[in-house]
Amino acid sequence: MKATQVTLKTQFRDGNVRAALASLGPKVAQNVIKRSMRKALDPVRSALRETWVAAGYRGKPLHRRAIDKATRIDVRRAGGGTSAGITGRVGVMYGKGGGAGAGGRQKIWHLLEGGFRHYAKGSKAYANFSKDAKVEQDNYKAIIKANRPAAMKAPKTERAGRMRAVFAAARDAAPSFVAERSARAVARKTATAKQIPGAFRSRAVASRMLPEVTKNLRDYILQACKEALRGNK
Repeated sequence: MKATQVTLKTQFRDGNVRAALASLGPKVAQNVIKRSMRKALDPVRSALRETWVAAGYRGKPLHRRAIDKATRIDVRRAGGGTSAGITGRVGVMYGKGGGAGAGGRQKIWHLLEGGFRHYAKGSKAYANFSKDAKVEQDNYKAIIKANRPAAMKAPKTERAGRMRAVFAAARDAAPSFVAERSARAVARKTATAKQIPGAFRSRAVASRMLPEVTKNLRDYILQACKEALRGNK
């Protein structure tokens, strides 16, 4: 959902659930899993939203409300074909996916949750781009914006390769910007910095609720399978 994540992974295995799903068609079984998983994860989303709205830290309440509004459930297939597994995630959606109510202010979530490095004043890690690099940066973004839609419309097996080509073309067209960006990245690795700790509130909530999610998921799938067999899709 975002570049910086706090991740907890678990695999769900249950013989009764497997047998119930096997009695359904592949597409129906996938739909049952998706609906059940979304339903099971909904309490986690509610708990995370409540946690961030009430979180105490320095800063404007606008940011907390933005994080609340941008907390989403994402359930999708982990691969192609009807035999692919189903993955469910709960997290803060960055970009337009966060919704108009968030207004982009949710983008500090990863700083509050995971912490960040604070570099010394005047560090090259904070160096501004030169005038030429800023011009190239605009061109870099324009190339990606113009070519990304076509690349994403390609078949799934070709998208990654096409997107790599898009970014490669953008880098070739903006050598000064790319060089200065790389220099800043190197500076961040070597510069003196103080680590500002994060709260890891989301991890605590998810860890506490994971057993409940697993139990509810099992119950929801079994109930949904019974309804599907009765013709209630």
